[in-house]
Amino acid sequence: MWRSEKKRRGFLTTSAAGVPALALILKEAALGGTAVRTVEGHKQRSRRVRWDWLPPAGTPGSPINDQDHPWPKAENGDLRAYDPHLECEHVAFSIGHLKPGQSVGHHTHEQAEETYILMQGRSQIRIGETVVEAKAFDAFRFPADVPRSVYNHTQEDCWWVFIGTPPDEYYREGSLRDRARKNKLGESL
Repeated sequence: MWRSEKKRRGFLTTSAAGVPALALILKEAALGGTAVRTVEGHKQRSRRVRWDWLPPAGTPGSPINDQDHPWPKAENGDLRAYDPHLECEHVAFSIGHLKPGQSVGHHTHEQAEETYILMQGRSQIRIGETVVEAKAFDAFRFPADVPRSVYNHTQEDCWWVFIGTPPDEYYREGSLRDRARKNKLGESL
């Protein structure tokens, strides 16, 4: 029943207790269905990136209609793409800082499934035409074609993690992530 409800509703919400399970699910999805992948003779490089090293990432996805922004104020928050600087191969992710009144525009993707995790603060999230109240450590999963947006309707800042896979759609020629991949700001560890 849980799986059928998830498919019927088009998104999944989980509380803080579900975050570790969500991380495992994302890892499995990114690695093609297995939790651990080992490649003989291949040594992965570890990298670190900090928020203050990264340029703003701009607007995510394909806007539904710029004239029909769902929130009172169509002002994008500060989104920063981490994946190109960390040299991620199987997932794209950014962190978003939304001040009071800021939002992430209503959009869809061509292929990328996304998961949003609210790490701090409260927000409203619009899924299609439905508005849901989100609090810290709530997580949401979206198939590519489900319209979604986020709005900080409170008087406090909020911080979101946005995860998308497969990452190909985020790396179109000339995109911010494409340029970032060529000019990495992270450091090897």
